Amino acid sequence: MLTFAVLFFIVLSGSLFFSSLFNSRFEEGVPLSVFSIIAVLYLFGLAHLLKAGVYFVCAGAVALTAFTIFREWQRKQIKALIGRFFTPAFFMFAVLAAAIAIVSYRRLITGWDEYSHWAYIVKAMVRVNDFETNPLAHALYFDYPPAMPLFQYFTIVLHGSFEEWLLYAAYLLAASSLFLPFLKHLTFKSMLLNVLVCGFIVFIPTLFFMDYYVNLQIDKLLGLMFGFSMAVLFLNTGTRNPLSRLTVLMSIFMLVLLKPSGSIFAVFVLIGFLFDVLRTGGSDMLSGESPVVLRREKA
Repeated sequence: MLTFAVLFFIVLSGSLFFSSLFNSRFEEGVPLSVFSIIAVLYLFGLAHLLKAGVYFVCAGAVALTAFTIFREWQRKQIKALIGRFFTPAFFMFAVLAAAIAIVSYRRLITGWDEYSHWAYIVKAMVRVNDFETNPLAHALYFDYPPAMPLFQYFTIVLHGSFEEWLLYAAYLLAASSLFLPFLKHLTFKSMLLNVLVCGFIVFIPTLFFMDYYVNLQIDKLLGLMFGFSMAVLFLNTGTRNPLSRLTVLMSIFMLVLLKPSGSIFAVFVLIGFLFDVLRTGGSDMLSGESPVVLRREKA
């Protein structure tokens, strides 16, 4: 449980930094924080320094937290940062994380796909501290990209030993983060709505994947990631917001790293992203305004 709490706070550290850097709310930076962990580990893995990547992420989390607090204190904006960080979505994410830890605790793998790849590959990566393409990993499907296994590998290395329940907990934490950017309009005044939204986040994935909470297959996360990317692109804040632009670009990278078929989805998201940039002429690349807000103002 302590390991999962550490993982949770490392994810929070990234969101804290993005909240300060982009003057955004907590929930807007959580997916990018998860994506960043995976991206950093992937880059270290390319150099066959996977375990060093874990140490780098941990050190970076501490450094970014200290830097952010010092920066906001120097700017005398600590109270503003606290207001943007401790939002209803923050407490909702904390409750979801606690529930994920409790539900996943001591869970063992049961499906063939986990035995043959999704759980096995993480254990192999922990053993060789390298990608599954390493011959010593003895992977059956070594051509699968390592996005989620990298996040799970990070969790297992934090723990110090291989425990199967942490694979489920890490998976569900990453998946849950994809819902958060769409909760930025929640307030503490609408507690009933907050509870209903939290229940919606828990329930809605099971409409499409009955085994959402008990299976490590990547297909469900691939679907969520594609939906998340298109929603951020067109429904949430568009791509005129710098944080949204960066999130969309990183989600394209994640789609490619999730599964070979993810490249097809990545192409669609990239086309949408480029279309929006061309449509706006790129003049508002760093603007904090969104297409949705602009259309409402003109109406």
